[in-house]
Amino acid sequence: MPQPDYIFTMKLPPMQRLCHVVLQLPNGLNTYAIQVLKCRQLLYLCADVLASPRTNDRTLIDAVMHVQLYKRLLSSLCQRLDLKAIHASVVQNYVIERCVRYTLHFKLSPQWNAVADYLIHGPEFLTCCAKMEAVKLDVKIVDGEMVLLVNAHLVRLPPAELEHFRICPDALERFQNDSNFKIHEGTINLPTCHVLPTMNRAQVIAVSHNVTTDTLNRMLKGCSNLKKYWKNLYGYRLPEIDEIYCSVLVMNMNGHSFTYPLTCLRTRPIQCMPRCDAPDITRTSQSLKAVLTLGASHSPSISSSQSSGILASGSGM
Repeated sequence: MPQPDYIFTMKLPPMQRLCHVVLQLPNGLNTYAIQVLKCRQLLYLCADVLASPRTNDRTLIDAVMHVQLYKRLLSSLCQRLDLKAIHASVVQNYVIERCVRYTLHFKLSPQWNAVADYLIHGPEFLTCCAKMEAVKLDVKIVDGEMVLLVNAHLVRLPPAELEHFRICPDALERFQNDSNFKIHEGTINLPTCHVLPTMNRAQVIAVSHNVTTDTLNRMLKGCSNLKKYWKNLYGYRLPEIDEIYCSVLVMNMNGHSFTYPLTCLRTRPIQCMPRCDAPDITRTSQSLKAVLTLGASHSPSISSSQSSGILASGSGM
């Protein structure tokens, strides 16, 4: 990460006051969607918890909390979320860093939306073709303090359009006039794209006006619709439009196909634009302040001499 534009610091409480808890999903529910949904539900239900899905084990969630919260509330939280606490220990720096990063992404959406390494400003970013404010955040634990490093950017990330894929004219015309017609792989001449939020490369293999029942059952895992799925897993607010759905093969995903709304595909990588002005970090700092308060009854400023919420050494937990 280049030299940061802004640095925010918060004093950490003594490590012995914090607890690292490993939570396990029920047997058989080891999918990415269920793991992320459970983690986000935990963060939603308990403002004084930091959490992150375990990337190398889709059955586990890491959580950081005060020891007293662990003793008082964890059992009821696990019962409500159908999770099992399988290990508790003194928290390590790298666990706090990882959990703070994920919790920030959760708490900041939809005002700041995670796309690859960026947080892009505004819930309408999915349909925006203009330059947008964005930041890159990093978290470090240094000498008993949590340090947030913030780089401000301008980016462009215009949405994909069917014309970008150079679909055969006859197939495209029929698709536009027949809501039941499906565009197949053989008529898509430029299938390469990037999928949100990771911006991983993928290939479009089919385009449809509808999501099949089988796909919904496999992909949404009980969510009532695709908008709810994207809101619950990524914090994205899909636009209120007649959506087009694309079946894509994501690189390095063992040949499995996934259904994406066209608004969540991009045909170009993120374009980082040069800034000619001093970046306005006001909205970002206010958002960070709100997140790092994490349920505290007061709203202290973020600085090296003040702290709040779960990370406040003077907390009454």
